[in-house]
Amino acid sequence: QKLKVLPVPAQLQVPTTAAISTAISIQWEGPHNPRDFITIVAAGTKEGQYGEYVYTSKGKSVSLTAPVEPGNYEIRYLTGRGNKTLGSAPIQITDSAASVQFTSPARIGQTLSVQWTGPANPREFITVVKAGTRDGQYAGYTYVDKGNPLNLLLPEVPGDYEIRYMTADSDRVLARAPLKIETVAASVEGPATAVA
Repeated sequence: QKLKVLPVPAQLQVPTTAAISTAISIQWEGPHNPRDFITIVAAGTKEGQYGEYVYTSKGKSVSLTAPVEPGNYEIRYLTGRGNKTLGSAPIQITDSAASVQFTSPARIGQTLSVQWTGPANPREFITVVKAGTRDGQYAGYTYVDKGNPLNLLLPEVPGDYEIRYMTADSDRVLARAPLKIETVAASVEGPATAVA
């Protein structure tokens, strides 16, 4: 008689929701075979595929970073050989509240003090771009870990701009606010005549 080997199931304990780009704490029980891992994927992702992952060898409590796009996802326990799913748990990834605030007027080439709220994950940044610049692009920037408020150097060309709070990995815009940069009024005074 042929012996049928059944896979050992895995159990996952995860929060029901998490904000984008934040750390998700995961507790697991499973076979813990070499190179087994835990991953996060969009709900309905094909069997065997995976996204960001962490090996089970990191401990019974591990952490994954939530994706930058909100939506319905799954945390999965996958085998190191064959990427077979032994257990899964649903999680909803929600948008994160973010904002940028500053005081006008703004002058060319000056430093603007920007107050912000957001996830404050590593390498997230505040940037200033021309109005109408497509999402994903950026120009002069300052990382949010530089402080709150932080200082942002403005361009040397006047016009309509936008201040953006952007994520690190996908350059997704979490918050934006319009900004008009004006020229600096300048004048020179001196005597009408001078001795050579």
